Amino acid sequence: MGNDKKTGYVELKRLFIAITLPADFRFLLFETIKDLARQDLAISPVAPECIHLTLKFLGSTDILMLREIMAAIIDTAEAFGSFSFTPGPIIGSFPGIISTARILFAPVEDNVEQITNVFKALENNLAKIQIKKDERKFIPHITIARIRGKLNTGTADLIKKTSLGYKGSIICSKITLFESRLKPTGADYIILEEFALK
Repeated sequence: MGNDKKTGYVELKRLFIAITLPADFRFLLFETIKDLARQDLAISPVAPECIHLTLKFLGSTDILMLREIMAAIIDTAEAFGSFSFTPGPIIGSFPGIISTARILFAPVEDNVEQITNVFKALENNLAKIQIKKDERKFIPHITIARIRGKLNTGTADLIKKTSLGYKGSIICSKITLFESRLKPTGADYIILEEFALK
């Protein structure tokens, strides 16, 4: 419905922009973190279908902005060719100390600069339609678990010793616009549009 001037009603969608990942890699991440979660209930794995590399979280957005947002993503995608990157084997955390972490992630080992360049171009194109730039430094990463509560003694050491063990590179050939629909059991991510790199 968009924005109804008579009633003041605004239809919102919770949106984010991301790089999608191959299924075998997502399931490897999920199985690895699920094994850790069996030993520590504070670890809440991200479902494999929800694993991706976020470029920009837009949050609740007026659907009347969708066309402009898509145009900004198209401008970004058309500025880059396909490229590859390699995930690192060591699990990272935000904040940096695992024992007090709230997020566990798979890092990006190489071609960080190219992903960052895509992010910066996307930020600049979205800023043209008054979407605020992120204040935090962009660090390409793939969230694989959230920490709910306090980790058991020894879990941090176990995480440090766990290798993600993915062999090969990941090809990035598109940027994807997602809608996140919140449910009591979590969130469903629905692909709204995919934008091919040139």
